[in-house]
Amino acid sequence: FDDLDLDRLRSVTDAAGFGAGLAGVEPSTLGRIGHDRPWTAIGQGDVRVDPLTAAALAGAVVADGVVHRPVLRSDEVGSAHRVFEASTAATLAIGMRRAVTSGTATALAAIPGDVVAKTGTAQSGLGYDHAWTIAALPGEGDRPPLAVAVALRGRPGLALVGGHSAAPIAATTLSAAI
Repeated sequence: FDDLDLDRLRSVTDAAGFGAGLAGVEPSTLGRIGHDRPWTAIGQGDVRVDPLTAAALAGAVVADGVVHRPVLRSDEVGSAHRVFEASTAATLAIGMRRAVTSGTATALAAIPGDVVAKTGTAQSGLGYDHAWTIAALPGEGDRPPLAVAVALRGRPGLALVGGHSAAPIAATTLSAAI
């Protein structure tokens, strides 16, 4: 991780919408990068990502690296731009597909098509965890690519894990959308 190109990481996250924020949503940030470099590279440490930005990044994996600005209504049209190369998207898709077929996101395995997903557990710093899942499905025919992010806020005494808590909700949401 010492050779991680921090300028490239920042350019990708900036292009994906980190720091921009949406109305009523705390903006996504990378936070401090220094001695936390290895943790930042895998989304740990002082990284904060809002669900819409996370869904947009998942969508970019199935759209050859092109991120679409999230929209909240079916009659809206979002802008689109490349955040990473198609070859990077293909590599990410392989790993995220494995999460669905044999990893922590198997709750999405019954959805038809090549669903990709990433699950996670985010530390709150308050002694409990939050659970999340991002998932995407490539477009088919007239249906555009679909992406979803599920973020569940933890609380004391509630054990949340991305694959067990958030992934089933992501599966239900994607199934309803297709």
